[in-house]
Amino acid sequence: MVHVNYPLKQLMKPLIKCVSWGIFFLLTGFQSQGQVIMPGEFIEGTYPGFNASIIKEKQIKELVIRQMRKPSGAPIYDDGKRAIYRFDKNGMLIHFSLVFQGHHKMDTTHRMFEYVNGKRTAHEIHRGRYIKRIESLRKNDSTIIESRLVRRLPGNWELLDREEIVTKVHHEDALKIVNEWRGGIDSKPYQKTTSHFDASNNIISREVWNGARLRLEEKWTYENGLIYTYEHQDHQEKTNFSVRYSIENIIQDEGEWCENENCKTWSIVYTSEQLPKGWIFMSKKSQNMEIWEFRYRY
Repeated sequence: MVHVNYPLKQLMKPLIKCVSWGIFFLLTGFQSQGQVIMPGEFIEGTYPGFNASIIKEKQIKELVIRQMRKPSGAPIYDDGKRAIYRFDKNGMLIHFSLVFQGHHKMDTTHRMFEYVNGKRTAHEIHRGRYIKRIESLRKNDSTIIESRLVRRLPGNWELLDREEIVTKVHHEDALKIVNEWRGGIDSKPYQKTTSHFDASNNIISREVWNGARLRLEEKWTYENGLIYTYEHQDHQEKTNFSVRYSIENIIQDEGEWCENENCKTWSIVYTSEQLPKGWIFMSKKSQNMEIWEFRYRY
């Protein structure tokens, strides 16, 4: 654990408004030209998704989030937690790493992404010497075949299984409804995902069902063309959280995040180039803070 003598006042200029906020594929369909951190879009549950257009424009190759904490009335501590993003020349995320406290030591996980014509075609998960790879092959306009492989270094790839994902779209009044069925090849689907989109093609809800059991539920609300709230409830894990965003400005840089009834307020501090410099979270009950510092490599 490192005690950091940090210029707290400078890092949090606009603080007194000031939070928190979470697989990997929560896409909202909303993109503001100047919004660097995308509202309602997360990776690994709690880490922000970034606007690929701005990452490309700024020619950012790597972004590191340094996570620190400041208990109420105490100095800032750096526990070594990091989130590391690497981007290709088009601003697409190709590598995501998490450094965190494991069993008595710091541990790291990696995710790697591959794209063809802007569409993700492969995804790898690295944990120690174990690698899992998911490859996607489009069979036709409505069907994707996913192959899942595993490898334990220095061994060869082994095929675990293949799954078929079938998507169908229909409209009811002003709503667009997208149903996705997932299952083994030539076998009955075991999972159904239903997404609803409004007349502006903004996603407003998503449900994931395993058979007759509701597993995951998400909801989005919009005001003035901006995301106002995002709600996520995992019925299987019995967890829930919600994020509220400011809608006073196009750049949504403050709001509230509640996770299992523990609520925080948040605000983002920017550099002179209008890139996030710090993300500040404050617990309403304890007044403890968490500070995420952003560092860039070009």
